[in-house]
Amino acid sequence: MKNKIDRKKFFVTASLSAFGLTLLNNTPLKYFNNNKNGIEKKITLNIHPSAVKRNK
Repeated sequence: MKNKIDRKKFFVTASLSAFGLTLLNNTPLKYFNNNKNGIEKKITLNIHPSAVKRNK
């Protein structure tokens, strides 16, 4: 019976995990974004000159 988690420990871990999940879901992730001042970089594409091109 030593391998069983006792009742008090189970409810403590279950309540802490539920509290952590609600915090994680309610925390906006925009604070953890690395993008400074909301400025987005424009994506540039360079087509390789020896690439095969398909004409449609």
